[in-house]
Amino acid sequence: QSTYCTANANSPGETGGILGIGSNDVADNDVTLIASDLPAGAFGIFLASRSQGFIANVGGGAGNLCLGGSVGRYAQILQVAPDGRMEFPLDLDRTPQPSGLVAVVPGESWYFQAWHRDAGSSNLTVGLEVEFD
Repeated sequence: QSTYCTANANSPGETGGILGIGSNDVADNDVTLIASDLPAGAFGIFLASRSQGFIANVGGGAGNLCLGGSVGRYAQILQVAPDGRMEFPLDLDRTPQPSGLVAVVPGESWYFQAWHRDAGSSNLTVGLEVEFD
């Protein structure tokens, strides 16, 4: 896995990061996304796509969308912990896309990003590429 794209600083003056922990083996179905350096107490969601992209200040917010093509959003609204982290375990059999839930297939690369509220606006982390086996 690797991060890519440029994120803008959020209200605490940090650039939101993202990483995945667990196994890249689809059969293990064991990946947890962790966003970090976010504003404590803010609400957010994780996004998923099969391609990279770049849209600056998407939706009039402060963040850059680093995903392209069909972008799905996980329905669970999460709250950022006091340490600035937001975690979400993925179900690789149920990855959101605009057309519905799809399964990740071995050999695919998927791209993830965390969106969060930020000082009356919104922001996003850097993007994360995960290559699945």
